[in-house]
Amino acid sequence: MFSVSPPLLRNPGMAKRLPNFYAKYLPKWDFFPAAFLKDGGTDLEKAIRLLNEQGTSLECIDDLSHMVANLFKHEYAEDPLFNTFITACGQVSKKLKQTILACLAPPKVSFKARFMNLHRLVEWADKLLKHVPQNQAEDAPMLAKLRASLDQLPECEPFIKRFLRDAKSMLACQKILKQEGVEPCNLRAMSEVD
Repeated sequence: MFSVSPPLLRNPGMAKRLPNFYAKYLPKWDFFPAAFLKDGGTDLEKAIRLLNEQGTSLECIDDLSHMVANLFKHEYAEDPLFNTFITACGQVSKKLKQTILACLAPPKVSFKARFMNLHRLVEWADKLLKHVPQNQAEDAPMLAKLRASLDQLPECEPFIKRFLRDAKSMLACQKILKQEGVEPCNLRAMSEVD
């Protein structure tokens, strides 16, 4: 299997130039790739299709992490609470950094790859909200400071619960596939995931 660097594919017209590159250099390599691992984009797929039209028999394989991220994106990108959640996480991060509560700040998630690691951010928010009881009459000063830093995060709880419900089994199956591959016993294990 052969993986192509994403920056290489971001260049305009790369899908048209890639077949020429491979036609020129593949015969010089000591190996011939059977498949190319892609990130869900169409550039590499188009390049492989063009190469196959010239007589090769290459395959494109979608990277599992990117497939799962694209499923999450398809399901949640238009959810109004998703944008509220992302904004609230940013606000919580700003309010907690450079304070004694900085250890409770959300994990960093790249904007471009936000759906790849969204589960980390949602799990963080779920844990934080479980440890900050709402409607507390008398707060300890630190708890009051933490509660004041939450911004709109408590209003995002329906999104958090729904995402965790959906992501739990998807991520468990992804882990099995990545670590052990597609085998009959693994398919049984994945069917037993909650």
